[in-house]
Amino acid sequence: MGGTSAGAAILSNYYFSGERGTLESTEALANPYAQKVTLGSDDFIKAPFLQNVITDQHFTQRNRQGRSVAFLGRIMKDWSKTPYGIAVDEATAVCIDETGMAQVLGSNKAFFLKTDASKAPETFTSGSPVTWNNGGQAIQVSAISAAATANKFNMSRFEPETAAGLEKFWWSVVGGNWVQTARP
Repeated sequence: MGGTSAGAAILSNYYFSGERGTLESTEALANPYAQKVTLGSDDFIKAPFLQNVITDQHFTQRNRQGRSVAFLGRIMKDWSKTPYGIAVDEATAVCIDETGMAQVLGSNKAFFLKTDASKAPETFTSGSPVTWNNGGQAIQVSAISAAATANKFNMSRFEPETAAGLEKFWWSVVGGNWVQTARP
């Protein structure tokens, strides 16, 4: 299975419905309970390996890093889950085989976002800017380039299987401002 744009959006268990319009990262991080932050779950496709995942598309082209962080925080807070995220750039797809091995195909990158139950957001309330810092290590990110044809990501462990095309980051948010730092 795999998909780009709307085809990727419908595959995950959690989803941004967009029923009140598109959502910018700055708006989502300024107030994670803003009217446009509309999420759904458990009511559409039950794709293998994507039951605890939310997807986002047109990712770096539309600067959606912050909104994905807000989505992950909402899932943690509202549904008491420790979710993962898969965010895909334009002209790029993540294809997952029957064993749970994913490969990034296309022209750009896919981002695999991993939360940790012990690193919940510090400030995540209606009407307040998000702070999800945890010492600058709130969310573990693996960015994988489609250009590296040997790239593999293990969905069962939610960890990179190979180092081909891999970049590792930490994401955090302080006072509604998204921060990315390199991860060894």
